[in-house]
Amino acid sequence: MSTPHQIAVMGAIGRQSINIDQLADALPVSRKGISSAVGRLVARGYVERLEIGVYRLTVSGQEALGDGSARRFTHYRTRKDRICPDSLRQRAWKAMRLQIRFAIGDIVTLAARPNDRNPENALNRWFKALTRTGHIVELPVRARGAAPTSNGFKQWRLVRDTGDIAPSLRGDGSVVDRNTGEVFPCA
Repeated sequence: MSTPHQIAVMGAIGRQSINIDQLADALPVSRKGISSAVGRLVARGYVERLEIGVYRLTVSGQEALGDGSARRFTHYRTRKDRICPDSLRQRAWKAMRLQIRFAIGDIVTLAARPNDRNPENALNRWFKALTRTGHIVELPVRARGAAPTSNGFKQWRLVRDTGDIAPSLRGDGSVVDRNTGEVFPCA
């Protein structure tokens, strides 16, 4: 949707909380256009969702509307994360969804391909991030190790299965669940 719709939605919201029906009554824009504009404003951090269908401006949204900087985001595009269906993490996510409990070695065996570089290390970092965000939990009992003096292998269980697409680990340590759009900041 165009920038004028976003600016109009910000102006209609003003300083109070407002729902989609009130916005549709106040603006000469379709409900679909309003929803699209609100979604982009939420993604930018100018509007926050209080509950389903109820929105209000954030502090940065009020500042942008007040000083006119809202007019400067005409060429803003939301970045869509590219989903690679054949990535190691995507294959690992599919394998994790099929098992009740798993160790990194089990997932490497199921998901790794010969051209993957150091899959165990890559999945170890990803598992730490998924544990931090609550997608998987580390189980208290370890799987039996091969050597007699082994402490065993850590095991995990998937507890937040939000869909087919694997959560993304960003460079800053945050995790993005691309099924729900939720972002989990690094802690």
